[in-house]
Amino acid sequence: MVSSKKDGFALAPRIDTQASANDIIHKLESPTIPRISAIANMAWCERAAYNISFLGVQSNYLPGAGDIGSAVHRIVIKSTLEIMQSIKNGARLCKPEAMKIFSTNAHEEVDVNWKFYMLSGLEQPLSIIMEDLKIRADRLANQLITHDNDNYQKLLLRPEFTIRNPKIPLEGRLDLLKIRLAEPVPDSCKYITTDDLINLNIEDIEIVQIKTGKAKPRTPRIYLQADAEALLLMVTLKLKKPPSYTWQYADKDVKHRSFKFAKVHQVIDKFIKLWEAQESPAITGYCQTCPLKNACLDWHFARSDKLSFEDLARRRAAFNLSRKIREEISDTDRWKVYVSLRNAEERHADGWALTGLKLDTSEIDSINQEIVLNSAEHRPFGNFIDFSVGDFVTVSDGNPNLGSNPTAIITDIDLERSSVKLQSIRNDLYVLTHDNRQTSTFTMDRFDFDKGLTTIRYLDDFFRQSSYADRVRGQGAALRATVT
Repeated sequence: MVSSKKDGFALAPRIDTQASANDIIHKLESPTIPRISAIANMAWCERAAYNISFLGVQSNYLPGAGDIGSAVHRIVIKSTLEIMQSIKNGARLCKPEAMKIFSTNAHEEVDVNWKFYMLSGLEQPLSIIMEDLKIRADRLANQLITHDNDNYQKLLLRPEFTIRNPKIPLEGRLDLLKIRLAEPVPDSCKYITTDDLINLNIEDIEIVQIKTGKAKPRTPRIYLQADAEALLLMVTLKLKKPPSYTWQYADKDVKHRSFKFAKVHQVIDKFIKLWEAQESPAITGYCQTCPLKNACLDWHFARSDKLSFEDLARRRAAFNLSRKIREEISDTDRWKVYVSLRNAEERHADGWALTGLKLDTSEIDSINQEIVLNSAEHRPFGNFIDFSVGDFVTVSDGNPNLGSNPTAIITDIDLERSSVKLQSIRNDLYVLTHDNRQTSTFTMDRFDFDKGLTTIRYLDDFFRQSSYADRVRGQGAALRATVT
């Protein structure tokens, strides 16, 4: 029986080499690793953050606004990567050509994700997206084509950069990292992995946060998000000074000049106490202008004498279910610790990951967002029985806690060819092909825990707004009475 320890987290004793990854993960101590998006809401109001993260109240009251923002985000990043790569490869683009790349990617975005827009009630998503892009693409095209090849040889872009750091503890996904090196990359044809990136001589690093629409005054929530992202990057990459930070709006870029890291640590500590039910959330915002006012004051935190007996029972059921879901979500945080303790080869042996995978460039389907990963040299899949069609997975250079790591669903498994077909759920497979990354070797980890986070999004709609909750709750009570 062996026990190991790394970075302050103790890996549970392993009785034998046949122990499954599930057993290993569930024996780990469960930390709480807040998401940046969750703690940023604390700057808005503690009660609002609690309602959103714990009870599933929707913070965005503009139908489809989130989908439009995500679309602009993907289009801008993908277009920027394509333009920069073309210039790196020696092409001389004019402004109309650069702007056409933005337009082409906008049309492709709508063609791929039309179902999401339909479900959000958006009948003309392209026209809404282009309101932003007509301004932004004109401005960015000028910026991008004015840099020459030599300038770009020292610049690395890392899109959708995930960082999970159990030691802070904090996690987030940064829109775009611009990494300027002191010297050009020796082998420009080779993709620089995340592990290699840490060892490079970095001259400057910038976080770009893409914001939809024209520039407007920043809110405390936006400032806290920026501070948290900068802290997370600085600690994880062991930077000697804070990174540069830019909010990229459609009409202009805005720099963030001063960071308040002490405030971030305070908010993290408070959020963890709320999550673990050690404290109750306080009203720290302005209720009169809060879009969550009705859900908060008239339902979740209403005085008991203001609610009927049936509503009290429904509210109690909502809080109990929320607590149970949060317990299940703790498995996600255990997984994050697990992958920080076990390298890719060890996770492969555990049956939780497949490593040594190569991207089949002949089978990239951009419309259906599907790719095929083949085992290099037909290497055996090992304990592949733990994988199945429909599983959520994340693809990385070997560390799913760090890097541009898209999440996808397994749609087909071919054991004879030692290959797996994946379908993206975020239209972000482009992160696997930029900067010659398609020549790299990948690791695929199961990431099937966040179903609890999806479920919690429906808590408020179900218990506060749906009469169906009474029938389900009534059936449960009748069943318990029959059993007793």
